[in-house]
Amino acid sequence: MNGAARNDVGEGMKPVRWRALFLAGILAAASMASGCGDGDAKPDIARPRLENGQIVFPEGSQQVTSFATEATEVDRFVAIASGT
Repeated sequence: MNGAARNDVGEGMKPVRWRALFLAGILAAASMASGCGDGDAKPDIARPRLENGQIVFPEGSQQVTSFATEATEVDRFVAIASGT
């Protein structure tokens, strides 16, 4: 193999490398740009507020539906320690 033949192969590979670098640059730019959008952004949830020492939830708040209450009973066998 002579030197000219090797040069032809090497010179022919340069456009392929440039195309690969160009494609990698385009893909990198596209991935960065896709991170800038809101995508599937959910609407802001109305937050509870504090009024006169009480927490007030907005009407129709989904947070209120997550609360559960349960009846309690006094445990008669609890010993109360005195501070004396």
